[in-house]
Parts: sequence; C-alpha cells; structure tokens
Amino acid sequence: MPSHVPDDKGRFLCSKSDMSLLSPKEGDRRAKMEVEANRFSSLILMPPPALRMEIGKNSAPSLEHMLSLATKFDVSKDAMARAYAEYHSETIAFVVVHDGKVVRNYRNKMRFPFITALRGKAVPERSLFYRKGLRIGVPSDVDTRLPENWIDIERGRQAPTMSEQVYLQSNGFALIMLWYEPADDPEYDEDGERTAKERLKHRQSRFS
Repeated sequence: MPSHVPDDKGRFLCSKSDMSLLSPKEGDRRAKMEVEANRFSSLILMPPPALRMEIGKNSAPSLEHMLSLATKFDVSKDAMARAYAEYHSETIAFVVVHDGKVVRNYRNKMRFPFITALRGKAVPERSLFYRKGLRIGVPSDVDTRLPENWIDIERGRQAPTMSEQVYLQSNGFALIMLWYEPADDPEYDEDGERTAKERLKHRQSRFS
C-alpha cells in the first residue's frame, strides 16, 4: 500500500493493541494505517463470499456456530465475532467484556441499533451475564432479556425482541451475543400478542 510509510525508516512497529484498532482518531496517520491493515488482513483471512456461504442464510446465530467458524478459518474469536456480526443475515452484535465491564462491541452499524452500554461501564444488571451456573468455555443457552438493557426504546412503541447468549472465557473475559428483532416485523409477531419468549421460540424454529 503506497500510502503506508513507516514512522522509522524501513520499520513498521505494531503493538498488540494496534491489532484491534477499528477506527482511527482524526488526524492520526499511524492509526489510520493500522486500521487499513487490519481490515485488509481480515478480508484476506475471512473472504466475505466464503464466510457468507459458511454462515448460510438459514443458520440461526449462536456462539457455538461463531466459535466453530473461528476454528475453521483459523482466526481469533474476537476477529470472527466482528465478521460474524457484520455478515450474518440476522441482526446481531457481540459485546466484549472484561471483569464485568464493557470493553467494546461489534455490530453492523447499518442494522443493529446503537448500544448504550458504553466502554468502561458495567454490564447491565439484568443481563444474562449475571446468571448463576455459567461455566467458563461453555456457551449459555439463548434467552430473552429486556432490550432496554442495551438499546434505547422509543416511548409509546412496542419494544423489539432482544435475546442474549453468554460465553465466559478465562482471565475475566466474556463474549455476549445480542440478537435483535424489531417488534413490527409481521413474520415474528403477526397478532401482536406473542411474548418475548414465544417470539424467540418462533424465530429459532425457522432454523431447525
């Protein structure tokens, strides 16, 4: 990439934190180069056509599926979570957690609403993250949770369905998958009377 010129002549010096840069600060030329390099390497390792084929249009999103694809493509869980959220046909996001606090999130910004649980803040108290009995290395089941845990709900309108799945990792890390579905989708709530759990069960039945 001709525009990539190292700070030190003949040397590109990258730190571990550079590998996770997603958006550079304005005017930060070095960070911009790192972000471009990260995007390029992601597309090489996980070509969107190949990844979409593996995900499949009829595949229900799950942490188990995302983790299996990380192994198949030989990339980190973090990298696959980012790509999985971007290219899955369902509207999902992943929240990275460390010691009970939000570190970052991955979502398709054109489809998934803004996540209000900001970096450095505690995971919302009603999240599935706090369920007793969760085990490190074993994804939880998928369960419905209050959507206002993670997004703003417009007053006077029916709330969407928000489901969560949690994957505890070592050293205090965790991944939370969020699965969002607007309330006004007739396919999922034709009579307007289904409960959140009924809508989740209906959604999952499409993939069985």
